This record gives sequence, structure tokens and C-alpha cells, in this order.
Amino acid sequence: MTAQSLTPEIDVFNLPVFRDADIFPMIPADELAELAEDIQENGLNEPVIVAKVADEWMLIDGRNRREACRIAGITPAYRILEADAEKLKSLVWSWNGTRRHLTSSQKAMAYAMMYPEPEKGGRGNKLSRNQDSLAPSNKTEKNNAVLARYILKHAPETAKLVRDGHPNYPLSKTYDAVKDEVARREKEAEEERLRLEKLAALRSRYPDLAELVDEDRLKLHVALAEADARDHEKAEEERREKEAEEERLAEEERERLEQERLEQERYEANRAAFHSSLSQLISGSVIIQNPADCENPEKWKGTWTTFHNRYQIPIHEARERLKTLQARIPFILETLEAMRDE
Repeated sequence: MTAQSLTPEIDVFNLPVFRDADIFPMIPADELAELAEDIQENGLNEPVIVAKVADEWMLIDGRNRREACRIAGITPAYRILEADAEKLKSLVWSWNGTRRHLTSSQKAMAYAMMYPEPEKGGRGNKLSRNQDSLAPSNKTEKNNAVLARYILKHAPETAKLVRDGHPNYPLSKTYDAVKDEVARREKEAEEERLRLEKLAALRSRYPDLAELVDEDRLKLHVALAEADARDHEKAEEERREKEAEEERLAEEERERLEQERLEQERYEANRAAFHSSLSQLISGSVIIQNPADCENPEKWKGTWTTFHNRYQIPIHEARERLKTLQARIPFILETLEAMRDE
């Protein structure tokens, strides 16, 4: 770092302030007025500091002196420094963080704003030698840095009030308030996440209920209760339908079994009648037992009236029955053989 002579070409009043220098609060208006009056009477004892950062001239130190000169109507003298941004940052801290009358809360917040990450520098690099030398050295300062970084991360606007030394925003009290607020927001966010999750599930089940919730015509918990009631009714309806179907199938099975029983009974009755008729045909017929009676039809000539009077069978019916029997003899023989099969 080297010092150079004054350079009048630089318009000090219009120089942008170096970012880290702008972190520290300005002095109160009454003190600024006193400083302006002193400069007007005695001149500027200490020039402001400027430097070139990334090819741009910037005010590094002396914001209060520059503003006091503006009030006094005096162009401030300035001194040029040649240093990299990291060195300028450490100089800003040494000029403002140690020599100014800042409270411990203000110093902690200013340091947090300059170095918001504990493991890395503000630009995402590892701790530089300058930052390491400026880092909090005792337990209280380290703890204050932790609190300040938490506030800065979760409530940057509130962090400015701590930095400015607002009496209602001391570091520890503000940290507790911000922590409570963060917890509240996280709880609300989780509740909202669950609400949206439930609403999405409701929309997939009952879009009409979800639409009523979207339109604020129905509370979500009421809609969910209605959905559960519908689910219950649907389950009951399905249960009733299932029971009815099971009863219908059971009735069909009972009817089938009854039909099988009746068919079996009819089969058994028909079989018994057929077996009886077949037995009579085979062993009970006089004609079969005395075949000679059929060999001479003239033997029975003129006896129809006697037969008819006894059995009341018309001649035409007798003829038809005998013809039918004649036609069925092959079937009866076939059936007889089939009865022998297992």
C-alpha cells in the first residue's frame, strides 16, 4: 500500500462509497452539524480516503467528513490508497470497527455484514489473512457474531436497525425475536405445505369439494370431513353391494343344487320305472314265456271282443303300441348292453 499526492481531478462528492464502508452507520444529524461547523471554522484536519476498486474510484473512508464538508460548503481534501479489495476491507474494519464508538451489538452486526459466512469470506473464498486477524477473538464476540449472522440471514432489514444502534433492537433480544419469528414462519410454512398436500389429495378424490375450498365457500377441514363421510358411505354401499352379490350367488347355488336334486330324483324314478318295465318285458311276458302261442294266429281268432272287454284297449291303440315296441327293440337291446358298462 502506498500514499500518493492529492489529485484534484477526482470529484469526491460524487464518488460511490466502498460497499464495506457503507455498512457502518452515519453519525447522528446533530453530531454531523457540529462536525460541519468545526470544519468551517478550523478546516478539514484529516482528508477522506479514496481508492480505485475494479477500475472505479470509490470513497473508502470519510463519509461523515465528506457530508460535513458538503454542509460547510468546502471541498474535502482526499488521500489515495493503492490496495486490493480484501486489504481495503480490513482497513475499513480497523478504522470503523475499533476506533468508532459502536456498541458490541453494532460491531457484531457490522462484522457479520462484512463477513456473512463464518467459514468463508464475503466473496465465497476461504478466510483471508486479513479476515482471520479481524475475526472475533473471545467467546462473547464469537457468540455475538453467530447471533448477528442469524439475524442478518433471516431478517436483513431488522439487522440494519441493530447495526444502527436502535435502542429497541439490542443484539440478544433481537436474536430471540427473530428466532421466534423464524420458528413461526416455518410452522406456518409447514402448515401451509400440509394444507396444500391435503387439498391436492382432496382434489384427486372430490374435485367439487376442492373447488369450494378454492372459492373460500368451504373450510378445508369441513371439506375433508365431508370427503371422509362420502368415503364411508361409498364403503358402506360397496359392502352392501358385495353382500347382495354374495347372497345372489348363494341363492343361485342353492337353486342349482335343488335343481340337481330334483333331476336326480327324476332320474332315479325314471330309472326305476324303466328297470321295472324292462324286467316285465323280459321276464313277465306270457308271450315270451310261451312262444308257441304266437306261432299260430288262427288259434286266437275271434277272441278280440273278450280281450277288449277285459283290458279296454282299442284295436288301433294296440296296433300302435306293438309297432312302437317293435321299433324300439333295437334301442332296448342297445340299452341293455349299455347298462352292463361301468
